[in-house]
Amino acid sequence: MKANSHDTFFRGYLLLLLLAAALCAGSSADASPDGGSPSLGIAEVRWDTDRSRLTVTGYGAEKKEKVSVWDAMSGTLLGTVGSDDKGNFRFRREISGAPPCTIRVESRVVDVETGYTKTPPDICVNTPPDPPGPPDAPTDPSPAAGAHAGRFTRYEGTQTCLKCHREEAQEVYSSVHYQWKGSAADTVGLTEDPAGKMGGINDFCIYPDINWIGKLTNVDGLPVDGGCAKCHAGLGEKPNLETSQDPLENIDCLVCHADDYKRKVGQLPDGTFRFVPDTEKMAVTVTQAAANVGRPGKDACLNCHANAGGGNNFKRGDIEEAHRNPSRSFDVHMAAAADGGAGLDCLDCHVASGHRIAGRGSDLRPRESDAKVDCIQCHGNTPHEGGDINKHTARVNCTVCHIPLFAKEAPTDMRRDWSKPGDPVASTGLFEPYHVKGRNMVPEYAFFNGQSYFYQFGDAAKPEANGKVLMSGPMGDIRDPAAKIHAFKRHEGYQPIDPTTRQLLPLKIGKFFENGSLENAVPLGVQGVGWTYNGYEFAETERYLGLFHEVAPKEEALSCNSCHNDGSRIDFGKLGYTPNPTRNNRPLCASCHGDKSGKWPESEYFTKVHRKHVTDKRYDCSACHTFTRAN
Repeated sequence: MKANSHDTFFRGYLLLLLLAAALCAGSSADASPDGGSPSLGIAEVRWDTDRSRLTVTGYGAEKKEKVSVWDAMSGTLLGTVGSDDKGNFRFRREISGAPPCTIRVESRVVDVETGYTKTPPDICVNTPPDPPGPPDAPTDPSPAAGAHAGRFTRYEGTQTCLKCHREEAQEVYSSVHYQWKGSAADTVGLTEDPAGKMGGINDFCIYPDINWIGKLTNVDGLPVDGGCAKCHAGLGEKPNLETSQDPLENIDCLVCHADDYKRKVGQLPDGTFRFVPDTEKMAVTVTQAAANVGRPGKDACLNCHANAGGGNNFKRGDIEEAHRNPSRSFDVHMAAAADGGAGLDCLDCHVASGHRIAGRGSDLRPRESDAKVDCIQCHGNTPHEGGDINKHTARVNCTVCHIPLFAKEAPTDMRRDWSKPGDPVASTGLFEPYHVKGRNMVPEYAFFNGQSYFYQFGDAAKPEANGKVLMSGPMGDIRDPAAKIHAFKRHEGYQPIDPTTRQLLPLKIGKFFENGSLENAVPLGVQGVGWTYNGYEFAETERYLGLFHEVAPKEEALSCNSCHNDGSRIDFGKLGYTPNPTRNNRPLCASCHGDKSGKWPESEYFTKVHRKHVTDKRYDCSACHTFTRAN
């Protein structure tokens, strides 16, 4: 654990005084200024303009200790150097691009920071820090505003948070948002538990494990941030990799808790990547952003979830940028109370405890909270005034009637075809997969009992009866008393498959984004997971994604006639509601009485017949169907 900011400052102040005394006395910089225990210090920072070479010399590290050298302004690690037997070190490296203007060096227990002491580059717009004043007047004053104002003088990364919040960091470290895995108790078809995005293949960006973080080169030759980790609550390392001295330091607390914070991908001298503050896009300093932390609002959630799959509303179909300021008609729950909505934020329904978030969509492998997200928690089991409508709640989820359409603002990806060349994106200079989008889409309907089937990465893909490989689908049917009809987005894919093993193939997705072609993306993806490359062809796939947002106000909900009395919204035969053709070896109706199909108008036939048998005569469903009554 590093010393706190006041200790660091005070130690640095004393070191400068001691160093000045040592230099005046002709002492060598090869020893600690006080001649005692090591106390880290920077003796000189020099920039060689002709060679674009940075040299940092210092002292006071422990014997044979690793010292890291950072660009303090960007948060980029420039490299590391080992100290000698006396704790002295000298770091020298050629730096591409503009030179860093403020240097920070860190040892195991302390860090110090300084600007250039020799040949400061004229191109530096940031001047070196002023000489330190007295201990009660630090050069980096604590922010004057914010929930954490006065609690620290300078944000030094996650270690600043860990000084007070190590227990909370442990919670984050074990959460699904960090590990991208969790309990697979609600899955069918998977042999691994925990399970999640890590180790799982999908029909959107395919396979995260080998596409974690990096820089892509766009058509203009410019670097662009890339990788699935852009929506990970970490600073660049894969979860559970634990190469950091303290794995908790890879957690990025600010990405969820500080709305003012922005980040970008930075490349380290050893070729690896990590996230660093994107100060050009921030209206405040990183330290001030850290002081402004608070409970995550919907903006923090939407930053990732609205753009899953590569763009606004591409993936889910019911979570889009319009949720930041929705109208009542768009989403009655999340619209502001002043506009007639409920004024809810994400965490009002997806309650959090110990950094574990409630809720699980049908196509999500993990569940990390036993708390349920269900309409009845606010509305009860009988939310309607009419008794007939309330009877539906036993077998019909609220989403069926109250989400009549999805993708109401931004169109959503309905089919993604990897066999076609990618489409160029002007804003990034990269390519996105060819996909067919739709807006104001009518959901598909299926029974769902809370468990879901998943295709397991590495298995031979077996098409369903419709010829498509099911990537994820809801479990349950009309005979399952725990299942209810739900509203779904059904997504189709046409993605690479091994012609020999029939395994769906991973992609090195960045290669596709750079040129819009699978020519290198597939072989590199197969190589990345250690499989034998046998070429590729394409397979039809499908996925069901539960719809739970963009809830319409009650006046826009489906009416009874949307589904009944010639309404076409629900395919009852597909769901299993078609009556048996015979009963007791006779035609169904004729098994009790003569044919009365002409007794009522066709538009009223179902309602009249159903009421006569169910309400009046109180027959169980099994008298005419293959299932029994749910309630």
